[in-house]
Amino acid sequence: MFGIGYQEMFLIVVAAMVIFGPKRLPEVAGQLGRWVREFRKMTADLTGEFEKTFAEVDEIKESFRKELTGVMDEVDAVGKSVAKDLNAPTSGKKIAKANGTSGNGKGKHGLADTVPLATKTDPLSDVSLLDDTWVKPVRTPMVSANGSSHNEADAAAAMDRVRQRRAKAGYGRRA
Repeated sequence: MFGIGYQEMFLIVVAAMVIFGPKRLPEVAGQLGRWVREFRKMTADLTGEFEKTFAEVDEIKESFRKELTGVMDEVDAVGKSVAKDLNAPTSGKKIAKANGTSGNGKGKHGLADTVPLATKTDPLSDVSLLDDTWVKPVRTPMVSANGSSHNEADAAAAMDRVRQRRAKAGYGRRA
């Protein structure tokens, strides 16, 4: 125990008996035993808490690893798809057929059958499809609280009235 042999133990017991006396020695030994027991209990509790915390950290790390692997797989798949699309010989007609266009000059979504390709002279021609001009806004009929529908002229007039009221009330003025 603690690297102490029988001879050293005997000397410690004799010294304790001389210091504390034979009447108090059992009481001191009991207190020492309680302290050792409490110390072992506290270290066991602390070790258990550390193990729980490390288990939770490992669990979180594993879930992050799974999520990261899933995201990396998706990115790889998209990268391969883009690389395949870039390496494939493309022309406007092949793209139109792949998109399932109707042949009337317009595709399924009202876009042109052919997609412009970027060149050195016009590097932005392939992003012209991102322009907002080809998107048609969805118009829904405005219905008031009583169930009657309004046309766009009524809606514009209502917005004008709101703007006038806000201007009179002083919205947007700096103090």
